[in-house]
Amino acid sequence: MTCLRLLAAVLLFSATAALATDKTDLYYIPAESGWGMTIANQGDTIFVTAYVYDSARLPTWFVGTGALLSTDSQGVNLYGGDWYSVHGPYYGSGAFDPSTVAAVKVGTFTYRELTVTTGQINYTVNGIAVTKTVQRQTLQNNPNVNGNYAGAYFSSISGCPVASGNGLVGTFFTMTASGTPAATTFTIAFQDGSGTVCAASGPYTQAGRMGTVTGTWSCTGAINGNSTMFEIESGLNGISARFHNTFGGCVENGHFNAARNAN
Repeated sequence: MTCLRLLAAVLLFSATAALATDKTDLYYIPAESGWGMTIANQGDTIFVTAYVYDSARLPTWFVGTGALLSTDSQGVNLYGGDWYSVHGPYYGSGAFDPSTVAAVKVGTFTYRELTVTTGQINYTVNGIAVTKTVQRQTLQNNPNVNGNYAGAYFSSISGCPVASGNGLVGTFFTMTASGTPAATTFTIAFQDGSGTVCAASGPYTQAGRMGTVTGTWSCTGAINGNSTMFEIESGLNGISARFHNTFGGCVENGHFNAARNAN
């Protein structure tokens, strides 16, 4: 496997990313601190909760379950459904009385993905229309990104000056990631079975659950290029990401998943 294809394990095309991205997260507008929303994403269904203030400036919240309505030519999804105001028993009243719960439809809503980390919420409440462009809210950079891994990646290469360089790529690799959450530079090194080693480095940023690294990459054999790794998610057991690489006129888009090395 060439080092180009090895490092392919580092990023993705935003349209494809949007199509596959899990929307589950906290969302807000930095300049409008005090209100926000959450999205829970399961398959092609999302559940949105907005915690806002009413005309008397009293805290209130609205909820809605949205189905996938459409996917545009760029792979961007639009969800929508009914919008409800929900009321129930006082939280300190002791025994919960379900008969006092009422869900009243006040309008409809749509949510449209703009990027992996941003989206647009539109909703109506009794004829009042609201449109907000929100972004994922970060509580903490994910320290679980660091570690040693083994996994596989898949990508598609196009645009190469030599046609034989184009095509689909899939391979196994080992990987080391380091630099989060404290360092400003994140480094990830890949090695395939042939001994080819590629490394990508750049500032690590995080938006909600999703990490991003934009920087340079280099491989043994004097091959160099640029890469953007995004939709980086990591837990106790593994890591996944999408990537977009450019090198020598070629463009590579793909994704990888890897299990954490117990050692």
